[in-house]
Amino acid sequence: MNILFLFHCEINPNSGGVQRVTDILAHEFKQRGHNVVFLSTSSAFTDFTEFSGIQEFATEFKYNQKLFLKHYLSILNKHNIDIVINQETSEETLYLLKNTPKEIKKISVWHTNPFGYVKYFKEIKKNIHTTNKSKQILKHISLTFPHIFKHRLKQKTIKRLYLAGIYSDKLCFLSYRFVDIVHKYIPQLPLDKLTAINNPNTFNNFKDSTYNKNNSILFVGRLSEVPKNIHEFIELWELLSRNNPKWNAYIVGDGPDRAYLENFARQRGITNLHFEGMKSNVSEYYAKANFICLTSISEGWPMILAEGMAYKCIPCVYGTFESAYDIIDNNECGFITTPFKPQEMADKIQSLIDNEEKRLQFARKAKEKIAYFTPLKIANQWEQLFYQLTNESIQ
Repeated sequence: MNILFLFHCEINPNSGGVQRVTDILAHEFKQRGHNVVFLSTSSAFTDFTEFSGIQEFATEFKYNQKLFLKHYLSILNKHNIDIVINQETSEETLYLLKNTPKEIKKISVWHTNPFGYVKYFKEIKKNIHTTNKSKQILKHISLTFPHIFKHRLKQKTIKRLYLAGIYSDKLCFLSYRFVDIVHKYIPQLPLDKLTAINNPNTFNNFKDSTYNKNNSILFVGRLSEVPKNIHEFIELWELLSRNNPKWNAYIVGDGPDRAYLENFARQRGITNLHFEGMKSNVSEYYAKANFICLTSISEGWPMILAEGMAYKCIPCVYGTFESAYDIIDNNECGFITTPFKPQEMADKIQSLIDNEEKRLQFARKAKEKIAYFTPLKIANQWEQLFYQLTNESIQ
């Protein structure tokens, strides 16, 4: 089959989760004899050439709808595309899907927690840190009248989901738990259009002979308080550091709130906390850490959990996103704790710090669990969906 991925920027697997997933799936599809093409709707051409497929660009046509659509249709024809996988539900990609020939099958993927920002609206707004006066005023108003802004956000999300479902043959989520939520909010969206496929693990499941950890907990990701809520990871470490002076916490990544977070930690006098910045080789940190932690307000399918679990990091997350229960067997290979209660997560982690035998058991099970999310298994599910849509039999 000839498959076209749609996204707003070029595919560089080192720059984001969606790009890494797309690259891994493209590689698997090509190994199975499929042809893969990628179309960026916004970014200009770059020198990056490692993507497992053909890169096409439509940047120069973006602001002229007629030319934009004409260019898109020419790419479909040029590569004889059978299936379009829309990796976002932007105005541009929905416009293209709406005008895609009916014989070409269309799949839209929703890469986030569909109504996570609605559910935790107040927490999202509280975590916005800005010196811009207009944004500060808007933040204050939205927290004063949250029901108005929350309703608008919910209706906007419903509209995007509905259009993605109507313009696509399948609307795919990262967990069937998200499907249930969407069907509850949008019962008029045909249930048979909704499906779910988990993300693949983006790290190879390396073969290790020893368990060589350095007594540490780890956060990896963009340093943006929305939605990562990193200041509560710092609070989590503050609680743990009191009784574990030989342990360390590492924050790997960069982003707009780094200065705020460093100042937050400095004012609280927190020790053994290390801001490592952006690193090209995160695996070195996974290999040494005992725990990989997320205190996010919302997530879709956080890649860092499976990546860390491949290196026997024990995952610990807030239960703010339903897909966490797909990734983690709670109290067996990791912990899913009450949102916005760092003390509860600290207590869970401390119970394993104090019990090395149980900690080793959790670490082993964490690594075993990611076998469910190998690229091979996830690509199999995608291929089954392709054949289901095209009414072809698997060879």
